[in-house]
Order: sequence, then structure tokens, then C-alpha cells
Amino acid sequence: MKTIGVVLALCLLGGCGTYHTMEELEHQAFLSGDWSPYEHRERQIASRRQRAGVACPSGLMLYCIDRGGDRRCSCESSEDFREILGGWR
Repeated sequence: MKTIGVVLALCLLGGCGTYHTMEELEHQAFLSGDWSPYEHRERQIASRRQRAGVACPSGLMLYCIDRGGDRRCSCESSEDFREILGGWR
């Protein structure tokens, strides 16, 4: 019973993290002049949208390459990818 209480308390504490909206980050940036948190959130959102926007058909898998801030994703054959990795399954 004690274990259940500890797990429940940890779950509840996990929801206590602070989350700032884009508007709040923008307001803080205007006040402080530091736009890095706002820009970081913009990059996170763009990355999330890019990942969500690409859906590969059956038999293909999403393969992404990051090159100096430029991320390119494409659908590749699962079998070809396994051969590249040395036949791992």
C-alpha cells in the first residue's frame, strides 16, 4: 500500500512542472531582451510539426538526417535500412 502511495505522489508531482505559453515567453523576451527561450520553443514546435507531418506507408520507415540545423526526412524501405545496418532484425 505504501508503494502505491509513493507512485501516486510522484505522478502528481510530475504534473507540477512550469509551462509557459508562447505569449508569456514573448512577453518575457520583450522585458528582458533575451529571445533564446522563445526561439528554442519555436524550434521545438517546428520540429514536432515536421515529424508529425510525415507519415510513411506500410513497409517504409521514416529516416531523418540533421545537417547543420537543416533536417531532412524521407520514407525508406525497411528492408534496405536493415541491410545498411548489417542485417539487424
